[in-house]
Amino acid sequence: MADPHWYVMSRIGLLTLCADEADARESAGRFDKEWPDAAPHRAVQLVAVEDMDALLAERDRMRDALASIIDIAPRPAVIEIARAAIAQEGS
Repeated sequence: MADPHWYVMSRIGLLTLCADEADARESAGRFDKEWPDAAPHRAVQLVAVEDMDALLAERDRMRDALASIIDIAPRPAVIEIARAAIAQEGS
C-alpha cells in the first residue's frame, strides 16, 4: 500500500528521495535551516489515493480494538496500579 521509500517534503510540495527513514528525518531538519522559506520540511512516505479506503478502515478497526481493551479495565483498578507503580518507584 504505502510507498516503501522515504522522502522529505517541503511546505511548497518539493519532494526529495532519501535513503531511509533516518535519512529523511535528518534531512528534514537540515533543509529547514538551509531553505527556511520552504520550511517546514517533513519526513514522509506516500500513499496512493486508491489505497486510502483500506488504510482508513484498518485505522478504524485498530482504534475500535484499542477502545474495547481500555473499556475492559475498570478505572479504579488502573488508578491503583498506577499508584502502586509510583510508590514502588519512590522506594
